[in-house]
Amino acid sequence: MLAIPQDTLNGLCPRTAPPIPRHAEPPSGVAVEEADLAPAIEMLERCERPLILVGGGGLTERRVYEQLADRIGALLGTTFLAKGLFAGSPLDVGVVGGFSDFSARPILRSVDCVLAFGASLNGFTRGHGNAIPEAAIIQIDTDPAAFGRYGSVDVAVAGDAVASARRLVELASSRIDRPLHDPQILDTLAERDVFGPYDESGEDGIDPRVLTVALDRLLPEDRMVVTDGGHHLGFGASALRVPESGRARLTAEFAAVGIGLGSACGAAIGRPELTTVLFIGDGGLTMTMGDLQTVVREQQPIVIVVMNDRAYGAEVHFLDLEGLPYEYAQFEDVDFAAVAGALGITAFTVRHLRDLEARSSLLAQPDGPLLIDCKINPRVRAQWLVDLDAARRPAAETAEAPA
Repeated sequence: MLAIPQDTLNGLCPRTAPPIPRHAEPPSGVAVEEADLAPAIEMLERCERPLILVGGGGLTERRVYEQLADRIGALLGTTFLAKGLFAGSPLDVGVVGGFSDFSARPILRSVDCVLAFGASLNGFTRGHGNAIPEAAIIQIDTDPAAFGRYGSVDVAVAGDAVASARRLVELASSRIDRPLHDPQILDTLAERDVFGPYDESGEDGIDPRVLTVALDRLLPEDRMVVTDGGHHLGFGASALRVPESGRARLTAEFAAVGIGLGSACGAAIGRPELTTVLFIGDGGLTMTMGDLQTVVREQQPIVIVVMNDRAYGAEVHFLDLEGLPYEYAQFEDVDFAAVAGALGITAFTVRHLRDLEARSSLLAQPDGPLLIDCKINPRVRAQWLVDLDAARRPAAETAEAPA
């Protein structure tokens, strides 16, 4: 429900609209005092396996973080909003937390210190306690309200991310022993196994892990990725790579689903030279299906991937984990390809991997809007939800639960 005051709802709009205020730019290049960084340096001296984590508030410069990682023997990771910042670096672990690669998760669990720049350190990034469970946390941010907002931190430094990183390059000791730079670890990261050796494709649909890994390979690399809210976001957000930061967007405002299609339209307007790839659930698309006509009218270069589990997937999984009935969160299958085709969008349905492979040339060079109705196996559970469920249960209960 959107509650609007009566005087606003019935009021008059001024003829000349006031200018839209710009968000305040974070300070850049602001000097950080050595004394402010002393507790962080002391903690870095004690740790052996550090991780540099950069969020959406620290995107100004990549090189300084790479220099710092080389100096202190750290790996490099990002939040989802900074995805792609370290693309191509041998030290890149990718997105940290609930969207981490399967192969990176054991490495992240061994990290003993996280140096976070401009990252809120929310539940997704922490994997609800499972991603970096043994790590001390150093949080550097310009906003004092950010410190400890989503969990305790060991050292808080109020300062500009890039300026602080530059000072740390000058002040931190150069580490000789660098266990996280071991060739075996770097080889594991280079191989990038996103979901592990799992494939539960069958009569109920294609495994969403297999689907999204294939889409990452088949769709244009020069892309913008937008994902709607819902259970399914753990698959597309994890698997699809972007070549640089600023190319990944998660629409989870108010935890509402259905915002993704409008956001993807905006992304396509902002970056028309890119292919915008939208991941949206069947529930979210049903709520906003009329916006498909906008995509047709504007002929926007959007690939709409419908993660169709014939349900409000998050509700089904959460209810199932609580042992409650979930049938009322399921519904009949909708033929989204037929609906999109009737509106003038090129569309097809995927039930098996071969359905994607047969259209590899179309996926490599989409000509105008494209919708892919993906009938996915509804029983496959995303890692972020597994992490969240484990965090909500007593330790003894999760210890006895099967893997």
